[in-house]
Amino acid sequence: MPQGRRFIEAARRAIRPYAGRIRTFAIDREVEVLPGVFSVPAPGHTPGHVSYRFSSGNETMLIWGDIAHQTVIQLARPRWRVGVDVDQAMGVESRLRTLEMLARERILVGGVHVPWPGFGRVLADGEGYLWVQRPWQLGLGPIG
Repeated sequence: MPQGRRFIEAARRAIRPYAGRIRTFAIDREVEVLPGVFSVPAPGHTPGHVSYRFSSGNETMLIWGDIAHQTVIQLARPRWRVGVDVDQAMGVESRLRTLEMLARERILVGGVHVPWPGFGRVLADGEGYLWVQRPWQLGLGPIG
């Protein structure tokens, strides 16, 4: 079985109980999957990997999924390949494209594999980037 194929088969088994209740969307381009929620292609980690961009008024946040697994190392050296990416070259391309966009547009990031509380921003730093952690805040309100 080709390397990526086992992930596809595992995904099919996982969603089978939800047949008829799942809305699918294209993974090769940005798609508005719900009002204000956009899928953003980020292939490389796994086949079909996407990030999600949430937009409301002038505020935007990206849940980046598995763009980076270790923020200090992978942001400082975004061209380094990691063994957990199924397609390592594509993972590097997606990481570079995403980090450049986040730094340029100063978009808030939320996600996994980042320090508590899981929010921050990406700043350009020479050939790499820096993770600027958003402090934890009690209560509801803007988090930008």
